[in-house]
Amino acid sequence: MRLLSSSMTAIVFLFLTLAQGADVKVRNFTVNPSTGPLGAVDVTGDFKGAVTLAPPSGWVLDPQTVNVEGPNAPFRVVKATENPENSYLFTVEARGKTETQSVSVASAPYGKLVVDANPDPLWKDAIPLEWKTAGKKTILRMFWNEDNLYLAVELEGGLKFLQYGFGFIKKNGTKVYHEFETDALGKTHHLSLSEGKVVKRPVEAKSVTLREESRTRCEIELPIEAIEGIRFDAGREFYFSMIATDSDGTIRDLGERMNRPSSAKRKDAWLGVQKELYDAWGIFGCCSSIH
Repeated sequence: MRLLSSSMTAIVFLFLTLAQGADVKVRNFTVNPSTGPLGAVDVTGDFKGAVTLAPPSGWVLDPQTVNVEGPNAPFRVVKATENPENSYLFTVEARGKTETQSVSVASAPYGKLVVDANPDPLWKDAIPLEWKTAGKKTILRMFWNEDNLYLAVELEGGLKFLQYGFGFIKKNGTKVYHEFETDALGKTHHLSLSEGKVVKRPVEAKSVTLREESRTRCEIELPIEAIEGIRFDAGREFYFSMIATDSDGTIRDLGERMNRPSSAKRKDAWLGVQKELYDAWGIFGCCSSIH
């Protein structure tokens, strides 16, 4: 797996739960780490002092230990190797506490796909995000182009519906957010809240759900125009997450794979779902190609 976009800069943000309430976690890359991106330690809460980041084997950071005096401090990835499983383990040490966390590349390459009963060969060039819920595997892949966003979700077991959200923060601080639902019958709706009730508006999206033995695959072609106010270009970052509801009612939360801070988990994170889950404000990126 290789990503290349010279206009993209990835920042690794780290949130450790420390004695004085500071919260640190490893944030996903939005560009291939082998391109030598800039990393940073971002601290929430009252913390000042030394923070050491131990990268995966074969990686080189400069510096590896920084003295944090403000909300963040930089690391530079001098050397890195790619992992085909898209999982990179970092160990962060601060105030005598050590945590090992997994970080991934969360990015959608550029591509034009055909969504039908025959999986497009281009899906093999996507960047997979894989996690398990109750022992069952889920894999998400994504592409983008000027007209559409493409999602492919593979899971062990059956599927009732997917919910997924896109967010963007404008320069003036205004948040733009769109939430969608696609069911196993191929119907997609835009979700919103009005007077305390969830309103579903039909969206002209393509969707195919295939069940093969113990696995289910759902592909979605979502028009960019349905995500009003959010631009998708190579090098641009946006916010995204997804939950998949199984045929038995189990909810698979992408936020578990995205290594989000605990503050991102709440009962009102998704419309119509009264369960404590991670919200959709996990950072993603658009890249021009995996090559």
